[in-house]
Amino acid sequence: MNKQALRQVWADSELSDVWATIDRNAPEAVVMRPVPSGLDAPISELELDLMKRAFGGQTHGIDWENMDPEVARRWRAGMPFIGTVSWSSRSQFGGLPELPTDFEWPMGSEDYLEFVAQIDLSELPEFEGRELLPSSGVLAFFLDVACDWGEFDLPVACHYFADPGVLRRVGRHPRVRDPFDVEVWARDSGADLLDPDTQAIPPARLAMQPVVSIPGVNERMGWEGGDHSRQQLFDALEDIPDDRLDELSDWLLDNGPTPDLQLLGEPNPIQGAVLDANSGERLLLQISTVDPYTWGDEGRVYIIAKLEDLHNHRFDGVRATWDGG
Repeated sequence: MNKQALRQVWADSELSDVWATIDRNAPEAVVMRPVPSGLDAPISELELDLMKRAFGGQTHGIDWENMDPEVARRWRAGMPFIGTVSWSSRSQFGGLPELPTDFEWPMGSEDYLEFVAQIDLSELPEFEGRELLPSSGVLAFFLDVACDWGEFDLPVACHYFADPGVLRRVGRHPRVRDPFDVEVWARDSGADLLDPDTQAIPPARLAMQPVVSIPGVNERMGWEGGDHSRQQLFDALEDIPDDRLDELSDWLLDNGPTPDLQLLGEPNPIQGAVLDANSGERLLLQISTVDPYTWGDEGRVYIIAKLEDLHNHRFDGVRATWDGG
């Protein structure tokens, strides 16, 4: 779903002129989805029937009798068949992180911050903007899930470990309070969600795919200036009629991976802009509502860094905010 793959799809389409503008100006991002258990299990008759129905006659070149295991993997993970997909071995959502033995777990407003994800940067697929992140090492993200959801600034910590060799798996999440007393955990999962031994949610590896990243309509309308690269992007989008841009956005939404997590690229706000246009900010990680997190009211969390810090591969100055319906 990156630009290289989509150029072939859109070259002869009715929206080829719109795509050409997007291709020149919009950045790429990496979308990540937690991988379900049983990813490599043999395909069942029921799954095979569901796949055939879902494709509606569009075979994508699939040999139904001798199915490539990669097809089943993508189907189960909800990843599209256009473009490449990277399957993580170390990167993960939830669970317990790998940390140095002398690491002090960061604190939030009322409890230790919740560990939400770690990303092994060597596992990332190639994409435009890759140079904003180190080529190797591990990023670990921690958020406050016990905060006041009337506030939009969330306690957050992002730690970069350049040498993965010094990292060791943590044995238990250091909790002070019951996370199910906190609004963000208000799902139907129940108290059995946490592993009683580790006090962590079940870990999930990540499926990762580069995508074209188009700003959300609200942020596009709220643009008031800033650095030259984003100004050029927003000027280009303003020249595209809304209905035609919506057509392209809808196609990408229907055919692309669900952005459970998104690394870099443009944020997708729900109600209003989340970046300070005049502060040289960039999205580092966007986390959508994905079990067990609701982020207030079925919202999204945005972990934001200064562009200058990203160029210098510094992550200790990030901030976090959220947006909901």
